[in-house]
Amino acid sequence: MSSATDPYQPAERRLRLTRSILETVLAAGVQPRLTMQTRSPMAARDIDLFQRFDRIRVNFTITTDSERVRLRYEPSAPAIHARLRAARALIDAGIPSGVSISPMLPVEHIEAFASTLAALDAAEYVSQFMDPPGPAFVAGTPPATRRMACDDGWGLRQYEAARTVIERALGPDRRLLEGAEGFAPVE
Repeated sequence: MSSATDPYQPAERRLRLTRSILETVLAAGVQPRLTMQTRSPMAARDIDLFQRFDRIRVNFTITTDSERVRLRYEPSAPAIHARLRAARALIDAGIPSGVSISPMLPVEHIEAFASTLAALDAAEYVSQFMDPPGPAFVAGTPPATRRMACDDGWGLRQYEAARTVIERALGPDRRLLEGAEGFAPVE
């Protein structure tokens, strides 16, 4: 659910469409494998429904540690601290949750960011560099964003170095998946 569009758009606060879909699926008595991808702390509102699913994972996209960077690249996205707080609420409620650092944007304090992510103890971690746009229905990073990252001194080398620090913080028992392997449906 939400492979291309976050199911917790601002209108969800008023319309409650995602919540209604989750309620309908549960009322039908089916238990699909459900993986949701969001940037929105609004997902924490639906913890009561998530707890009723047998096979679910809610992934939070957290692309950087810097509000300055977030505002430059994702000005309409929720604040990083709000996403982290929502992910913590789901994890504390027993909801399998993942962290998607995709695409990883410039990171200002990689050691602290890696420690913060590791402390969540998420069910899954995935990162990805800024892939160029692909064919129809394939996600990619727009050329203007890639140019902005280059202007900011953020390239593949910086991404790989940041990824190494995050992997070290996660330790040997938790893998940092790369790209598509981290977006497989929950088992």
